[in-house]
Amino acid sequence: MSIRHWSLQGLLLLFCGAASGLAFAPLAWWPVWLVTVAWLLHTLAQAPWHRQLWMGWVFGLGAAVATTHWIGIALWHQSSMPKGVSLGASAIAWLYSAWPWGLLGMLGAVWDRLGWTGHNSTWKLPILTTALVLAWWSQSWWLGGFPWLVPGAIWLDTPLQGWGPVGGGLLMAALGLWLAAALSAVWRSRETHRSGHKAKAWYVRGAMALLWMGTFGAGAVLQDTTWTHALDRTVRVGVVQVDMPSTTQVGLAQEHAYQRMAWRITDALIVRHDVDVIVWPEGLLISPEGSLREWLAQHEELLQERSLAIGAIVQAEAFAASAQEQVPSSEMPQPRAHNSVLAHGPDSRGRYDKRELVPMTERWPVDGPWPLLAPWANSQPWLQAGARHQAPLTLAGQHVGTSICYEDAFGHIYQGLPASVSWLINISNDGWFARTPVMPAQHLALSRLRALEQQKPLVRAANIGPSAVVNAWGQTIARTPIGQTQMLHAHVHPRQGHTPYARWGHAWLGVTGSCLLLLFGASVWRGSRARLHAAQPPL
Repeated sequence: MSIRHWSLQGLLLLFCGAASGLAFAPLAWWPVWLVTVAWLLHTLAQAPWHRQLWMGWVFGLGAAVATTHWIGIALWHQSSMPKGVSLGASAIAWLYSAWPWGLLGMLGAVWDRLGWTGHNSTWKLPILTTALVLAWWSQSWWLGGFPWLVPGAIWLDTPLQGWGPVGGGLLMAALGLWLAAALSAVWRSRETHRSGHKAKAWYVRGAMALLWMGTFGAGAVLQDTTWTHALDRTVRVGVVQVDMPSTTQVGLAQEHAYQRMAWRITDALIVRHDVDVIVWPEGLLISPEGSLREWLAQHEELLQERSLAIGAIVQAEAFAASAQEQVPSSEMPQPRAHNSVLAHGPDSRGRYDKRELVPMTERWPVDGPWPLLAPWANSQPWLQAGARHQAPLTLAGQHVGTSICYEDAFGHIYQGLPASVSWLINISNDGWFARTPVMPAQHLALSRLRALEQQKPLVRAANIGPSAVVNAWGQTIARTPIGQTQMLHAHVHPRQGHTPYARWGHAWLGVTGSCLLLLFGASVWRGSRARLHAAQPPL
C-alpha cells in the first residue's frame, strides 16, 4: 500500500478521534462518539495486523488533543514554562491519554498475528473492548492517574446515566463502548449479507438491536431507582466565587484583596439569603492551621453562627517559619504543606487533606528526569498527599464528603465514606486555564457524575466558575457563569445510604472480565479438541 494512502488514512483517523471529543462537555454530542468509535472498530477489523499497531494510537491522539488542549494553555500561558518545553510536556500528556486506544490496536494486531481466526474470532471484539475498559480503569492509578478522558460523563442526561449508581462512570463508559461495538458488528454484517449468509446477517442485526434496547431500557428503569433515602431536613448553602487566577500568579497584596472580596460575598449571603453553610473555593489562604483558626475566629461576628468550608494551603509550622526566613527549598523541613478544606463554625469540625495530587505540578509520577522540569512548571512539590482514609467533615451537624479540584475526576474519591455522609462538596481552582470554556465545563460534568454515582447532592465552589449545586441525580439546579465574581445560593436536600457503586466499586469489572476469559478459554479448548478429533484417522 502506498505511503500516500497510509497518510490519508492516518489523517482520517486523527480527524475522527478529534470528532469523538465533541461528545464531551460543553457540546455533549454523544452520538458522534458512538459513530466514530464504531468506525474505528470496523476499520481495525478490516486492516492487516501491521497497520492496526498504529491506528489506535492515532485515533486516541486526535481525541486527546481535541478534548484536553487546555493542558497546553495551562503550561504555556499560565505557567512560566518556555514554549518548546510546554509543547513537549503537552505532547507527553496527550500521548499518555491516547495509550488505551493504542492498546486496543496493538491487541488486535497480536490477535491477527497469532492467527486466531474462525470460531475464536467471535471473541475478538468483546475481549478487545473489555481490555480497553481495563486500560481506562488503570488510568485512575497508573503514573499518578489521569482518568479525565474516560468517557463516562458523556452519558449524563441520557438513559445510560441510570447505570451510574450501579457501576460508576466506568460502567457507563463500558456500556457506551459495547454499544459502539454492536454498531460496528451491524456494519460488518453487510459483508456477511453480501456473501450469501443472509440469515446469519439478520441474526447479528437482531441481537445487536436487542443489546441496544436492553441497555437503554434498563438504564431508563434504573434512573427511577432510589438507592439512598432523603433526610427530613434542608440545608441552605451559599457558594463564594472569586474570579481569581491561579494562586501562583498573585502576590500577597492581591491575595488579601481577594480574601476581603470573599468576606463581602459571605456577608451578603448571610444577610440576604440567611444561608446555613458557606463554601469557599480552593487556594484563597496559605498559612499554618493554627494561624488559620485564629484568623477565622476574628470573623465570628461576621459569620453569625454559620458554618464555613474553606479551602487553604495548610503549612506545617516549621515549614512556615522556614519560608518566612527564606530558607532554601532543599533545606525545608518535612512534611511541608497540605492542600486542605477546613470546617469552621458551630456544630462543624474536621479537616480534609487532598489525596490525589496533580501529576507534574503537585507531584512527580516517577523518579528520574521529570523533576528537571520543575523550575519551569510552576510545580508545588512541597505539597504532601493526605491519608487514604480520612473522617468526613461535619458542617452544620451533617457529615459531608469532600474532594478538592482534580480529585473529582476519580470515581473512587468518595468510596469508603460512611453511609451517614449526606451531601458532597468539591472546591476547585480552575484559574490555570485562562477562562477557556472547555475545561471548566468538563470539570463540572465530572462533579455531576460523582453526585450521580453516590446519589447525593453536591456543592461545587470554583474560583473562576462555574460554581454549581447538583442534585442527587446529577442535574445542575443552580450555577454561575465563568469569569465573574459571583455568589450562589440554593437549598440542598441531604440523603444518606449507599448506592451499589459506593458499596462495591468496580467489582463488576472483575466479574465481567473473568467470565469473558473463561468463555474464551472454553472456546479455545473446544476448538482444539475439534481439530484434534478431525486430524485422527478413521478406524
